[in-house]
Amino acid sequence: MPNSNKQPDNIFIEVVEDCAASPRLQPASPWRILVIDDDEDVHEATRFALKNETFFGRPVEFLHAYSASEARARMTEFKDVAVAIVDVVMESQTAGLDLIHDMREAGLEEMRIILRTGQPGMAPELSVVARYEIDDYRTKTEMNRTRLITVITSCIRTYSHYHAINSSRKGLEMIIKSARELFKPTNLEMFAWGILLQVAALVNTSPKGLVCVRQTASCVLESEVVCAAGRFLHYTGRRVSEVPDQEIVNVLSSLRDLEEPLVSGNYLILTISNRSHRKLIAVIEIDGPISETEMSLVKLYCGNIKIAFDNISLVERLDELAFLDTTLQIPNLNAFYRSFETCLRLKETPLSLGLIQIERFDELIADHGLHMALDCLRQMHIALSQLENLEIVARVGDGTLALLGDPGQLSSENLQDYLHQSYMIDGVEIAPRCRMLLRELDKNEDLPLEILREAVAALLHEPAVVAGKVIHYDQKLRTELERRNNLKGALKKAVEQHDGILVYMQPKIDLESKTCIGAEALARWQYGDEMVMPSEFIPISESIGITAALTDIVVQKSAEWLKERAPDKDFTIAVNLSMYDLNLPGFAKRLLRTIEQTGLPAERFELEVTEGIAMKNRHAAISQLQMLREAGCTIALDDFGTGYASLSQLQTLPVDVLKIDRSFIGSLTTDNARHSMAAIILSTTNALDMQCVAEGIETPEQEKALAVLGCSIGQGFLYGKPCPFEAFAF
Repeated sequence: MPNSNKQPDNIFIEVVEDCAASPRLQPASPWRILVIDDDEDVHEATRFALKNETFFGRPVEFLHAYSASEARARMTEFKDVAVAIVDVVMESQTAGLDLIHDMREAGLEEMRIILRTGQPGMAPELSVVARYEIDDYRTKTEMNRTRLITVITSCIRTYSHYHAINSSRKGLEMIIKSARELFKPTNLEMFAWGILLQVAALVNTSPKGLVCVRQTASCVLESEVVCAAGRFLHYTGRRVSEVPDQEIVNVLSSLRDLEEPLVSGNYLILTISNRSHRKLIAVIEIDGPISETEMSLVKLYCGNIKIAFDNISLVERLDELAFLDTTLQIPNLNAFYRSFETCLRLKETPLSLGLIQIERFDELIADHGLHMALDCLRQMHIALSQLENLEIVARVGDGTLALLGDPGQLSSENLQDYLHQSYMIDGVEIAPRCRMLLRELDKNEDLPLEILREAVAALLHEPAVVAGKVIHYDQKLRTELERRNNLKGALKKAVEQHDGILVYMQPKIDLESKTCIGAEALARWQYGDEMVMPSEFIPISESIGITAALTDIVVQKSAEWLKERAPDKDFTIAVNLSMYDLNLPGFAKRLLRTIEQTGLPAERFELEVTEGIAMKNRHAAISQLQMLREAGCTIALDDFGTGYASLSQLQTLPVDVLKIDRSFIGSLTTDNARHSMAAIILSTTNALDMQCVAEGIETPEQEKALAVLGCSIGQGFLYGKPCPFEAFAF
């Protein structure tokens, strides 16, 4: 409340001289003058004295407080007050001084303060001015109108300087901080948002505007708005030409290739270029005129963030390389993992994973060249991408694409046609053989790496997945894969420790004398209480690279048995070799060392290979067979007539023996013998001076028919099934 006991102040007697010549900026908002006094008359007299006055081209606006406690309660309102006129004596003798101390402590350091008192001597003038940073200290009687205007003019000038210095300092701090922050974003949208917010803060306006990016050579109207704020928010993602604000479109259309920020109407426009030939254009709506200091800060800011813009382009390029198959220009395995992980974390609807693989992709490359094979995979990607509700289609391996999407779209019915689709490439129609696996995902699954690993393993699980079919990953297939994984570790351990690896012998009979002249040594695996079939563990041994070690065990154990049972007898041991091993450099030398260590001559061993040896591009395997043959081993071609070998190829192979496959023996009789495939094979071996062995003889009728044809050696259940060493008799 005002103090009615105090004497009125004599503050409106004289006329002040003209201050129009004082320097000032463009017209802007009023100067805010704060009067803190418990006398209402003082408030009224101050208003009257400064009525219609302008300082540096700007009018004044008054704030009033009638006590120190009221001023403290309203201190947050005084942030942009230029001058405060404070009474010393209010609630107490030093209330004004205590209030000034609190205002300075609260951060109102720019505010200029005029201290006045109606009771001279209450506060020593020199000590008060020094201690409380007072701009002027007057008694109320000496504060006439002229003096008041003069003091306020001086205070406002000082405030302007302080404010400019602080704005520059804060602006510089903001530039340093913002430049540091702008190096953190890893995408253009975040970077553009940072520019909108930070430039708006530099010019003391709310963030309203948009940011677009264009290639240097392209038209600005074709640029895309990467982010927007305020009333422009809904323009995000549009082209500049689609923005309905014609003023902005006109401003951007008239832009010259300038790097300096400029003001056009109500807009501040920044143009920033980088070394990737891209321009970032920010259009910020401003609330009023921009001072020279603010514009200087904006220019400095633009210079600092050029490097950050270059950094964003580099990050985007690295991101592109990290998540793009640069050969096919489609998403790669990293992109698939990222999308997969996001979907598992955020997507609430059902999700399915699909894998489609071109079977024998390496053969497709060999037949048509790498360019056409990759183009085939690219066209397959384009075709699959047409499916609705897909999250991603990506290349995850050689000849393999992965799909992620809605189970309704990723179904056998929708995908079956893609397994038989052909593609026209450079005038050549290519129809790749494909196989596909689908797996519906449980909502609780959250390990994309493990899920994809299991799916790929299932896709490669040959007994289950065949070309031309879509296979569903179900519990049965999962159980098979789990068993296969368990067997891998157990088999590796068994081979390393020679534990559980057995050798069974099956006799080979001279059909004329009916005597046993040799045996085929066959690997068997006793896994705990279970005897694992060769059809199961041999493919596993090939997949984990232990077939050579397995062959060593068979050779060593069969040689030990032979030295014990028939050291001097003309008896040979046949051992099966893996095509996988024959393609490994140095395998032949290793096997010959193993044979040498047994103490038996190489002539006592017959090495059997399948017709896969006759496939093209098998020169390394044939070379190793030649080395084994030259060392004295006999080479036999197993299952002849069911695989790849042709008569012309047969002449070039280092083979001594042909084994007629059991499929040609099953229906053989003495009546049809001379018109059978067995007869043709036997005549071929005679022409090529090779020995012939018939497999799968189970009946005397088959034996008799083969004798009619002149086959000299037979093997089959008629003579004995494979059995352990101790049960083998000859």
